[in-house]
Amino acid sequence: MKLYLRQNPFSRRDRFQVTEQTGRKAYTIEGALFAFTKQFAILDSKDKEAAVVKEKALTLSPQYLVESHGRKIAEIIRKPSLIGSSYAVKGPGWQINGDFQSHVFVIRSGAETIARITKRWMTQADIYEIQIRKNDDALLVLACALVIDAVQFDEKKK
Repeated sequence: MKLYLRQNPFSRRDRFQVTEQTGRKAYTIEGALFAFTKQFAILDSKDKEAAVVKEKALTLSPQYLVESHGRKIAEIIRKPSLIGSSYAVKGPGWQINGDFQSHVFVIRSGAETIARITKRWMTQADIYEIQIRKNDDALLVLACALVIDAVQFDEKKK
């Protein structure tokens, strides 16, 4: 499965469109307008809430909770790394490793590749191409891509 995550650069709050390879809408992501920490709602193609991604406050490194239908399904934690970006996804036990430019990320469970997230170069708004091996992992992989984008945006501001 291949998805495309596109940020709307003209929105007052974080807003993303997620489309399938065919161009059909798969998800919409809306950031909370007034929140102490970052919070995103992932809406399915029928605009029903599929998941919520919430930044944890007062942590040494960025940490996000992913909840679906009121239950925690994962915690995504930015790990210290000298080269590239690295994350742990607690819950499914995934690892995310980015290249030295932080434009290509591979999500793995042990030796198995779960997904590949590639940030497109030279675009007006952030666009990510997301290749996912199993459709059942799409929602959590999408949440991982969202966290990667949020953390990179915060790191650019520093």
